[in-house]
Amino acid sequence: ELSEQEVYERLPTSVSKDRYTRALTIFVTRCRGERMSSGDLRARIQRHRPQDDEERDFLALAEVIYDAYFEAVRAAEFDDFKGVMWRAVSKVENGDTEFKSPQEKGDLMAVRHILIDEFQDFSKPFHALIEAIQTVNPEVRVFAVGDDWQAINGFAGSDLQFFNGFNQFFENATRYQMTTNYRSARAIVKAS
Repeated sequence: ELSEQEVYERLPTSVSKDRYTRALTIFVTRCRGERMSSGDLRARIQRHRPQDDEERDFLALAEVIYDAYFEAVRAAEFDDFKGVMWRAVSKVENGDTEFKSPQEKGDLMAVRHILIDEFQDFSKPFHALIEAIQTVNPEVRVFAVGDDWQAINGFAGSDLQFFNGFNQFFENATRYQMTTNYRSARAIVKAS
C-alpha cells in the first residue's frame, strides 16, 4: 500500500488522450448538437448496423458514456452550452419571448434585426433558435456575415449547409459577395 505522497509521485506528468477519448468527446458534442436524449441515441444505435466489431464496441461504449454524461449533468444541476441553447429554443417555441440579464431586459417580439457574425460557424442549435424567433416574430430580419474559407469549427458542430444554403434557410434572402479585401496587406491579397 502506497502513501498519498507516493501515489502522487507516480502519477504521470502529462495525460494523453487516446483516440477513443477524443472520438467519444466529439461524439457526445455532436449528439448534444442534434438535440438527442439518451433514449434517442439508444434507438438510433439499435437501428444502425455497425460495419465491424470495433464500431459496435465504440457505439456500445458511447451509449453508456452519453447516458452517464446526462446523469452527471442532471445530478449537478448544470448544463453544457448546447443544452443551454436547446433550452432557449424550447422557451421561445413555447412562447416565452421575454429575456433579462443583470445588464438588460427585453422581449423578442420587439426585436427587428438580428446580426449574425461568423456565420460560417453556424450550427443546428443556433439555427433552431433563429427559426424559433422568426416563428414568434415574423417581422424580424436577419443579417449574416461570414467567410466559408474560415470555417474551422466543424468539430464543435458548425455546419456549412447554413452558409451555403442561406437562401434556403431564410426567405426572400439577398446574398452579396464581397470580393475586395480591405483588411489585409496587398502582398497577402496578391498571394491568395
